[in-house]
Amino acid sequence: MCGRLDEDGGHPVLKCKQVKEAWRALNLEEVRCDLARVGSAVEMEGILKLEPKVQVIVVMLLWLSRGERNK
Repeated sequence: MCGRLDEDGGHPVLKCKQVKEAWRALNLEEVRCDLARVGSAVEMEGILKLEPKVQVIVVMLLWLSRGERNK
């Protein structure tokens, strides 16, 4: 999305400037920071500890930001 050449797997969904703005707008910056600290996708199981409504929002945000990156 931002055109960085050194993007890792977490960049387009958690670390990109544009994506960070979306997380902040949804008041989920703390969740984003927690997820950005994990070492692998398997460790993102912390999503399951969130309230169900927040889980849905987080999963949709991850899905949409990854999909936008793949366009």
